[in-house]
Amino acid sequence: MNPYKAAEKKWKGFKVVGDDCWEERLREWSSALIDLAESGENGARQVDTIEISPGRSRPIYAFGGHDDSDKTHDGFFLIPDALDHDTQRFLATKCLTEYAEPPHTTNLHQLNQQVENIWQKSQDSSAGDSKAKDPMQSLHWAALGYHYDWTTRTYPAHVGSRIPDELQALGTKFAHAVGFDLTSEAALVNYYKPSSTMGGHQDNVEVTFDHPVISVSLGCSAIFLKGVAKILPVRHLDAFPLEKDGDAAESAIAKYVRVNRLNINVRQVFPTTPSSVTKRQKVNDGD
Repeated sequence: MNPYKAAEKKWKGFKVVGDDCWEERLREWSSALIDLAESGENGARQVDTIEISPGRSRPIYAFGGHDDSDKTHDGFFLIPDALDHDTQRFLATKCLTEYAEPPHTTNLHQLNQQVENIWQKSQDSSAGDSKAKDPMQSLHWAALGYHYDWTTRTYPAHVGSRIPDELQALGTKFAHAVGFDLTSEAALVNYYKPSSTMGGHQDNVEVTFDHPVISVSLGCSAIFLKGVAKILPVRHLDAFPLEKDGDAAESAIAKYVRVNRLNINVRQVFPTTPSSVTKRQKVNDGD
């Protein structure tokens, strides 16, 4: 078993349990995580800041040696706590009420379960208004823009639905913050349950590799493996305070995000200019 698979197997075996040894085991496991507060000791370094709201900035971290000798993680950046509360609420609401609805597609459509109004049906089932199974339990992903084909690992020639303006703006903002341009052409929303995992993989099926993938998480914390050496806690420290005055719809969304995790990633699929195609094809051909 290679080192990455060994690390992946270890963390997939991590279970939250409430026995007497839990706190000791948590300290043992968490000692392997990168602590950005001690970035000088683990290869993380602050390279810039980004203003996320008027008067509020957040650090941008890169990973590698301070002498720029370690190129393993070039192009990988982390912006902790990157969204203000209003943006968090807005995006979570969109994920649950719009992004999984037509004309976008989901894993439920792939299974010929033509479910519409997924979030509302979920609320109805929770309230006892329906005997049907809660569709949110079966919802794993939603695709927007160019709808990625999971079976063939390809993108179609024609766009399946429009990328919402807010996701376009989100991708552009964070890409610019680390020195890249980005036109978001495909977006994927992952709906993670507490026990969900995603296996190690490479995002390498886009036609162009000249633009970043922007990934934003809401809700429960998670562990992110980057290669073998970088094990990062992906946290959501202050999202979704459940306000007493909030209406029922907002309270339901807040409750969902407290015990689940939403991940939104956006990317550019096709090159901006023909010259980018030529360059990328040369790389793929080994020239």
